[in-house]
Amino acid sequence: MMNKKRIFCIGLLIPLVYGMIWFLSLFISAELNHFLYENHVIFLWLALPWSFFTIEVGAICSSYASVYVCNPLTILLVGIGFALNMVVLIITLRGVFRWFKR
Repeated sequence: MMNKKRIFCIGLLIPLVYGMIWFLSLFISAELNHFLYENHVIFLWLALPWSFFTIEVGAICSSYASVYVCNPLTILLVGIGFALNMVVLIITLRGVFRWFKR
């Protein structure tokens, strides 16, 4: 079984890799970039309730700093929220499966 640190790291890497692919798609294809932009909402939904906090932090950040600072911060915070939700989900599912095993 995977421990909680590995699950957290994998959960953190998934949105970060998605964000890097999304950024690189700017230089490859406008259609691919638009497709990835349309589907980034999936990570926002999977990172709930953390994504509400992330959106507010991104809005505050963009009023003080440039987009090049705020977008990576927002992607990082969404990644952390997604990873926390994955860890909590795994812990909960393990508890439920152990309870049903008895």
